[in-house]
Amino acid sequence: MLSHNPLIAGARALLYYTGFYLATVLYSVVCLTLGAALPLKPRFKVVTQINFFYVFWLRVGCGVKLRIKGAENLPKDQAYVVVANHQSELETIFLQ
Repeated sequence: MLSHNPLIAGARALLYYTGFYLATVLYSVVCLTLGAALPLKPRFKVVTQINFFYVFWLRVGCGVKLRIKGAENLPKDQAYVVVANHQSELETIFLQ
């Protein structure tokens, strides 16, 4: 269980944002370098890979765990639309 101590919470947030911004800056250089050289589909795959790191880093740095409810109800043989209810910034990263 996460501690409710404000100093520990602040240290975790500082750790998270340090890693988040460092990774974002470094990865953006890679994406800008490769972006012009790759065709559209491989470029999209490269650019969106950072989201896996963001979700991982949230789990490690802040202790955020994801729980998906109702995935078994999604149709397997047809398309569907996922609508976010905007309860957090995480869904923007996760749904990518």
